[in-house]
Amino acid sequence: MVAVLFKALRAALPVMAVACMVSCAKDTEVEDPYANWKERNVAFIDSIAGVCDNPPEGEIWRKYFRYDINFDDNSIDGVVSPSYKPKTEDYVYMKFANVQDVLSVEEGKENPIMQNDTVVVAYQGFLINGYRFDGTYLGKFDREVNDHFREFAVVDMRKGNGGLIPGWVNALLYMKPKTEDAVEVFIPSQIAYGEQKKPGIPKNSALKFEMYVDEVLKYGTIK
Repeated sequence: MVAVLFKALRAALPVMAVACMVSCAKDTEVEDPYANWKERNVAFIDSIAGVCDNPPEGEIWRKYFRYDINFDDNSIDGVVSPSYKPKTEDYVYMKFANVQDVLSVEEGKENPIMQNDTVVVAYQGFLINGYRFDGTYLGKFDREVNDHFREFAVVDMRKGNGGLIPGWVNALLYMKPKTEDAVEVFIPSQIAYGEQKKPGIPKNSALKFEMYVDEVLKYGTIK
């Protein structure tokens, strides 16, 4: 009798092992971190827009209309059509450390940063899930100790190789150098990489940056 039971158990072991493997595989399945990615990024930017329009007490937020809207079908003779209704993705959203960091340009004077200038920047870039995909420093920015910068020409990537995403250009046009702290910049996917996939950046990704401009080299200036 014992011999019969032992033989039956030995025959059943492979089946039990397969069943266990299937069960364990189901238990250890990892949820796709980028499931419903487009929808999640749209919802994220919607929430940021809401915070920007109704900022918590003590927080300083601004939103800036996309500079390139005049170059699409929504313009008439270089002016945005009155019938065009701005959408959430038409803005770059920026959070400043204090009100003195917010750009205030006197009438008749140009912004500190203009297109085709070169800027010396410290920055970090993140996806909405906190994944850091690029940057010149790690952790919290400290302008007193940070010495890692990169130079960028303020040129839209759609106008040539090596240019910046439209949202970065848009943000830089409303920044000034030597702010008290890095500025938090939130860019909708439509003015980031859109449907393009980049290393570390899935398509349809809204992007968050910390940006600090250390120096501006005006266009045509020899450094």
